[in-house]
Amino acid sequence: MTKKKITCIHCPMGCIIDVELNENKILNITGQGCPRGEAYARQECTAPQRILTSSILFHDGTIPLSVRTDIPILKKDLERCLQEIRTIHPAKPVFIEQILKKNIGNTGANLIATRTLL
Repeated sequence: MTKKKITCIHCPMGCIIDVELNENKILNITGQGCPRGEAYARQECTAPQRILTSSILFHDGTIPLSVRTDIPILKKDLERCLQEIRTIHPAKPVFIEQILKKNIGNTGANLIATRTLL
């Protein structure tokens, strides 16, 4: 049996959640202050996800542009998506929340700009 301590990030309370697992199967969850905490702990222990943030250069090599995915993606897909991001070099202008790459890494997430550059 494995025990994990997770700090919930769904609200400002930051509950410390204890999760007991047996071969990646959740046996018990304690310490959550609300149902969202339990859902977060389940996801974090079985299929952790993150918003991917990075930066890219324009096609002329100028000014880095900050980018992110529009939805969280599985942690196991982060490196593959970063490799794909390195190949993207848009032309100006780029507008905030403009989709630069649909379905990045076949994750269902879109890569979007986080600011406008004219």
